[in-house]
Amino acid sequence: MDVEVRRIRPDEWPRQRALRLRALADAPMAFGSTLADESAFADEIWVRRAAAGAAGRERVTFAAEREQRWVGLATGLAAAPERPAPEVVGMFVEPGARGCGVVEALLDAIVGWARDGGGARLCLWVTSTNTAAIRAYTRYGFRLTRETQPLAHTPSVTEVRMAYDRVAEAPSIRPAIAADAPHIARLQVRAWQMAYRGLLPDAMLTRVSVERREHAWRHWNDGHPLRRIWVAEQSPALVGFVATGPGRDDDAAAATGEVYAIYIEPRLVGTGLGRRLFAHAVCALRAQDFARATLWVLEGNTRTRRFYEAAGWCADGARKTLPSDGGEPVEVRYARTLTRRAGPS
Repeated sequence: MDVEVRRIRPDEWPRQRALRLRALADAPMAFGSTLADESAFADEIWVRRAAAGAAGRERVTFAAEREQRWVGLATGLAAAPERPAPEVVGMFVEPGARGCGVVEALLDAIVGWARDGGGARLCLWVTSTNTAAIRAYTRYGFRLTRETQPLAHTPSVTEVRMAYDRVAEAPSIRPAIAADAPHIARLQVRAWQMAYRGLLPDAMLTRVSVERREHAWRHWNDGHPLRRIWVAEQSPALVGFVATGPGRDDDAAAATGEVYAIYIEPRLVGTGLGRRLFAHAVCALRAQDFARATLWVLEGNTRTRRFYEAAGWCADGARKTLPSDGGEPVEVRYARTLTRRAGPS
């Protein structure tokens, strides 16, 4: 699914209002407010709410956008005397976008915001009968606490508090610098040899040199101003990277970008870090005004192909055979259109 998660802009208060009211209509027992109450809000309230979520330090609001339509919304509130830890509030994903990683992407954004604010813990309240939401938050890493409270507008319904205790451990993503080259090389070789064991001939795996990869990454951008490398850092270690830039294929148009490589520490596979890095790469290519993006993946790498397909990429029919001393490993190309971000409302 082609979804971009970003902080809202102040002028987007009509979009925030529209989705919030849809949320209250769709799931009236999931929120502490009601459709009747918020439908009566004056425009000034929505303007102030959007302004605070867009630029305030005590509040942040992220929207999940697909094809210029908002399909998800979530807000983070900073710790305060009545809140000992930052909280997630107002989480909503439209029914047609559920089960596609939108909740996780919104949580990733709020976890990153809480980490950057120095938080170590993130909490939220969920009604005890909302088993689907509880399962989704548990999969992400939240745990149920023993704290409960009555739902504000329906006291007979109980809310339970859930907590995420690994905010400080969440990796941050930043542009790579030259000093990262040896760390990128070691990570790539380590992940490459583990991920491709059984998919590539052993001779290819053992021939990979950290020194050659370090030299390549150190000079990756030389003469290529549009190439980018982004690294994920879990202080003090580099735990992932992704490289992007213009498409290198013979049939690539000028407006085609490419994800050249993405690797994370093997121990972090399945934690959501790969999803975060990949989404960052797509956003980076979109920000460079590429209209289409491609990547290559081993034909037999079914797990990674499912990962790309879940993110909205499709095989476009192109294939190539890798040079090898044993066997003929084949790569297939995946592609997707990069939708443009909507302008100011």
